[in-house]
Amino acid sequence: MKVAFIINSSRKLNPASDETIRLAKLDAELDCHFFFTEKAKQSIQLAKQVSDSGFQAVIAVGGDGTCNEVLNGIQLSMNKSAILFGIVPNGTGNDFQKMVGEFQPDIFIASIKNQRHKQIDICKVQLNDSISYALNIAGIGFDGYVVQQLEIMRTNIRLHGKIAYALAILQSFMYFKKRSVQIQCAEFNYEGKLMLMAVCNGRAFGHGLFINPEAKMDDGKLNVTLLGEVTFWDYIQNIGRLKKGLKINHPNVHYFQTEEIRINIQSQTLYTELDGENIGSGNVNFTIEKGVLKLLI
Repeated sequence: MKVAFIINSSRKLNPASDETIRLAKLDAELDCHFFFTEKAKQSIQLAKQVSDSGFQAVIAVGGDGTCNEVLNGIQLSMNKSAILFGIVPNGTGNDFQKMVGEFQPDIFIASIKNQRHKQIDICKVQLNDSISYALNIAGIGFDGYVVQQLEIMRTNIRLHGKIAYALAILQSFMYFKKRSVQIQCAEFNYEGKLMLMAVCNGRAFGHGLFINPEAKMDDGKLNVTLLGEVTFWDYIQNIGRLKKGLKINHPNVHYFQTEEIRINIQSQTLYTELDGENIGSGNVNFTIEKGVLKLLI
C-alpha cells in the first residue's frame, strides 16, 4: 500500500508523531514516502500531486492548518473519492482530533494497513470566486479577525505557537468591531450586527473551545453557532462553558442546523477562516458535502 506522509516541517515532531513515522518506516506492508513542507500552502500542492500519482493514503502530520491544506489538495485531485485521509496530530491545538479520539501510533498504523475508515462530511466554502474546504470549522467574524492578526504576526515578526495565538486574541479584543450582516438559510434568517458565526463539522476550535458541542462529522448537516449582538464581556464570561462543552445561554446566541447558508456583509470587511487558515473577506456561501471524505479511524 502506497502511503504519503505530508509533514509540516516548521514544527518539531512530538513523541507520538515521531513514533508513528518510525513504525511506518519499519512496516514491510506499507510503501511509505515522506514529504516535508518548506512554506505555507505547500501541503495543498503536495497532496494533489500524490493523490494524482497512485498513492492510496495521504496522511497530514501537523495541526489543524496542515490538515486543512492536505484536505484541499485532495479535493483538487481527480482521485479524491478513492483517497484515504489520515491525521497524525502534531499541532498546537489539534482541535479536530478531539472528534476522532485519542491518538495511538500502533493503532493508527494498523488502521492504514486495514484501511479502517469512516465516510465523513466536509464543508464547501465559496468566497467571491474561490472555492475552499473546511474539515473542522469555518468561522467568520471575531475568529476570522484573530486568524488574520495571527497571520500578520507570523509573517512580520515571525512569532508562532501559543504565545502568538494569545497575543492575536488580545489584540482582537482591543480592535475588532462587529459588522452588519445578512444571513440566510432555509432554517434561519438573521440581519444585524455579528460577533461570530461558526459553521461546524467538528465541535471545537481555538485550542479547546467547544463552540458547537452537538456537531457531528457524519450527520450530513452544517451545525451553526451564531453570536449576534453579543458583547466581549458576554463572550469572556462564557469561555468556561465553552471549554466544558456547554452551550451558551444568551438571547443573541443561536444554534441551528442547515445544509447551506449564505452571509452577505453589508459594511466594511469581515474575515473568514477555515480550520485556522485565513481566506479573506467578502460574501460567503457554505455548503455541506455529505460523506465525501474517507477518514482513517
